[in-house]
Amino acid sequence: MSRKNYVDDYAISLDIGNASVGWSAFTPNYRLVRAKGHELIGVRLFDPADTAESRRMAYHTQKVLAQALAPPSS
Repeated sequence: MSRKNYVDDYAISLDIGNASVGWSAFTPNYRLVRAKGHELIGVRLFDPADTAESRRMAYHTQKVLAQALAPPSS
């Protein structure tokens, strides 16, 4: 099978953040790799994650409410 403009050697770069992942594929001479007429570069955006502090506060609130609504022990 013959491939037109086949790239033997390439590297993949990732930039991983809290709410996104950026990526690209490039050759040793820093030119973007192309496939199916497009340069192989992109980004994926996500909803920002909750911080540990916000999860802790939610758990604490839930615990306090459960204790307040529990029947008194005898």
